[in-house]
Parts: sequence; C-alpha cells; structure tokens
Amino acid sequence: MLKVMKLREVSSPVAYFCAEFAIDNELPTYSGGLGILAGDVMHEAAQEHYPMVGIGILYKGKEFMQHITGAGREEQRDSEFDHDTSFLRPTTIEGKPLILNLSLEASVVKIKSYHIRLSDTTLLFFLSTDVDGNPSEWISDMDALYKGDVNSQIRQQILLGVGGIKLLKALSITPSFYHINEGRPAFCIWEIVKNEMEDKQKSFEDSWEKAIKKIVYTNHTLVAAGNPTYSIELIERWATPFARKMKVDTNLLIKDGLVDPGTFSISQFALNISSKHSSVSKVHADYAKRQYPDYKWIAITNGVYMPRWQDSELL
Repeated sequence: MLKVMKLREVSSPVAYFCAEFAIDNELPTYSGGLGILAGDVMHEAAQEHYPMVGIGILYKGKEFMQHITGAGREEQRDSEFDHDTSFLRPTTIEGKPLILNLSLEASVVKIKSYHIRLSDTTLLFFLSTDVDGNPSEWISDMDALYKGDVNSQIRQQILLGVGGIKLLKALSITPSFYHINEGRPAFCIWEIVKNEMEDKQKSFEDSWEKAIKKIVYTNHTLVAAGNPTYSIELIERWATPFARKMKVDTNLLIKDGLVDPGTFSISQFALNISSKHSSVSKVHADYAKRQYPDYKWIAITNGVYMPRWQDSELL
C-alpha cells in the first residue's frame, strides 16, 4: 500500500515518462528497445538511490506472447499476466484506491494506477483506463501497446501525459523536471500549464514558458514510424477541451507541433515544448541535426543496466 506521506520523502524526483517499460519478462508493457532502455534506466536509478518516478501505461498484453507450435509455426497469444495478483500494487491514498478523473467534452474518463517500488527513492507507476463505467474505446485502448487507430493513439498519449501529471499532483509529488522519453508523453505540458495557472494564478504565456524550462526530451529514432503525424483537425478536436479549461485558443496548445498548416507532428511538438533535446548515440545526434537543424542535440549513448544482462559471476 502506497501512502502519500511515504512519497513525500522522495525529494524533487525526476518524472520519467515513457510509453514502454520492460521491468519483467511477463509484464506486457514493452515492445522493444525503447522499453528495455526505460526499464534499465529505472533499475539503475534504484541501485543508485536516485530520486526518480516513472510513469507508464498498464497494457493487458493482447497478442503479446510469441509461441512456437509443434509444427514449428509462430503464433501470437495473449498474455496471461494478472495485474491484480502480480507484484504490482494498486495505488491508494489512505487505504482507498486512487481514481483520477479525466474530463473531456462528452465524458469523464476514470484512471486507476498500479505501482512497483524499486528502491526507497525510485517508484514506477502504470496508468490504466480499464475501469468499469468508462467508454468502451478507452477500455479497449488498454488491450495492447501500439494497437488501434489514430484516435486510440491520441487517447493513449493523453492518458500517459495528462494522466501522469494528474497522478503526480494527487500524490503530492513535485518533480524537479520532467523527462519525456520519445514524443508520446508530450501532452503532459497541457496539464502542467493548467496546474500552474490555477495554483499560482499565472498567465498562460508565463506558465507555458516555465513548463518548457522543466521538460527535457529524448528522441529514439528518426524513422517515420517512430515520429507519428496527425491531421490538424484530429488534434484540434482532442486539444479543445483542455484549451477551454485554460480559457485560451486551441491553437496555442498545438501550434508548436505544426510542420505545415494541416499536419501535427508529435516529435516536432516535443522538441518545441522542451528545453533540452538528446539522442541515443553520437551518430543519431549527427543525423538528428540534419533533420532538425534548429535544435541543439546532446548525444547520450544508450547503455544497459549490467546486472540484468550479465551473469553475476562475470560482473
């Protein structure tokens, strides 16, 4: 059971947002290298007692497991991982399950949270909209990572970014800065800005600039599949409820992601709403500078957490 008082002992942690976390082989919250790296970062932080809070999504793992039949054929099977009986724990406040409300124009979506404590200063949270009473599409969004249409992708990104900030506020966690590990969590700035405006009576412009100074961004690939784009009409529809809460024009929430008048890029948005930008190797940084020449790139080569990958007798 997680208590708010316990969390307050973690002083000004880094909030590390990622769509994937590979923490356990059976936990279906990863797909490949992005999740492996994120998991290793969390384990390294735990070993070093570094104050860090991870925010991810709790997928159910539809078609997550690879199985080879007796005839040698490969097939996909659903994960049998049971969140409620696993090492994950429901996040609670004063003994009651924490339920967050995400208010949209047509409905209020409920968000629940599970977590695992990796050390005294390192926690990893997983958000889920698989909650009774939620709209069916928000429930099915939890089936698997990177499944569904463009609306499903946007819903998952809003859950991760906006929902993650809501979770931190509910638990009284005040991060020193926010690390968005590739572009999908970038909508977190909407909720950060809203909180700043409401809690400190700041203007939208001042709140937006302050948020940028506390956000850093890592790009993991330059291929198109890892840098999705969406029609401006789609993004406007999803951004409008958040703009109305802040009493600003919707364009102010999305203009930083426009690559042309009709196209929104989540990676372009992430670049513009962050103060530092890193790549995952020196070669990657060289190519990133060619593709995005207006930004200063920091090359941070991917590493691994050795205890996970090497026999202890060889360490």
